[in-house]
Amino acid sequence: MQGTQKISEVKAVGMEKLFDFPTNPAHYKAQRIVIWCFDDRFDELYQEYKRRTGGHVDQVKWAGGAKDLIQAGPVRDAILGQIKAGLKLHGSEYTEIDLMDHAGCGAYGKTFPDKAEERAFYEEELKRSRDVLLEFFAVEKIDRKVNLLLADFDGLYRVA
Repeated sequence: MQGTQKISEVKAVGMEKLFDFPTNPAHYKAQRIVIWCFDDRFDELYQEYKRRTGGHVDQVKWAGGAKDLIQAGPVRDAILGQIKAGLKLHGSEYTEIDLMDHAGCGAYGKTFPDKAEERAFYEEELKRSRDVLLEFFAVEKIDRKVNLLLADFDGLYRVA
């Protein structure tokens, strides 16, 4: 009888188990949601950020991170939809939403003569993304703090 079988004993048609990896099946409430670029060069930095901030994090990994919040259209709608889904499914305890961009982001397609100009550019882009998100929150009656983060190759920066 399948109801008494262990999960590992259940066979699926057309599926081959690649490896064992026990995962806690309990539902969770996330403390934050992070809109983070999917650039794998920053995955270890993201994992360290997650470790330092603690708790469960819902992440939306998207090419360009917060970049696509700026321009209206289906991509922005998709990101905002993910935020709404996260709030509905795991977010009753969200206190913060983090928007992240990173140095050397190919999604922007820009080069800079120096680090100061690059950081100034991303700071402005993050602020523009935050403004869009805050407008969305006002319409949706969502009250959350928005943090702006710039990942660089020497660490993570909070934008004021």
